[in-house]
Amino acid sequence: MSNGLQLADDEWLVGRVNRARWLNDDIVHVVLGSPEHHEGGVYDEADGRDALFVVDQLVTDHEQALILTDIRGVRNTTARVLRLPSHPKATRLALLIGGPVSRMLGNAYLGITKQSQDTKLFTDQSAAIAWLREANESIS
Repeated sequence: MSNGLQLADDEWLVGRVNRARWLNDDIVHVVLGSPEHHEGGVYDEADGRDALFVVDQLVTDHEQALILTDIRGVRNTTARVLRLPSHPKATRLALLIGGPVSRMLGNAYLGITKQSQDTKLFTDQSAAIAWLREANESIS
C-alpha cells in the first residue's frame, strides 16, 4: 500500500505506530502504539495523527463508523495528542482501557476533547463491542 501502510497477515492495516482492522464489517478496531510506547515511550501528536490516517484508509468508502480504540498500550502521552479530535466519521467511540494509566489517559481525553459523538470508556472488549453495536440497532 501507499503512504507506508501495509496489510498485516491477520488483516490489520499497519501504520507507522498504530494498527487497525474491521471487526465483522461494522466496527473499526484500532490499537494504539508500538512496543516502545508499551514500555513508556511518549505517544505524541504525530502518533495520534498516524492513528487517524490509518482509520481514514479503512473508512474511505463509508459515511460513518463505529470505532473501538484500544489505548491500553499507551503509557505516556502529550497534551497535544489528547486535544486531537476523534475521526470525523466516528458516530460512536469506545475507548478500551486497562490499568490506572490508560484510565487516566482516557478520562483526560474525555475531559479535554469536545466529542461530537457518544464516547465511553470500557475495561472489557466484549462490552465495548456490544455498546457500539447498540448504535446500529437503534438506527435500523
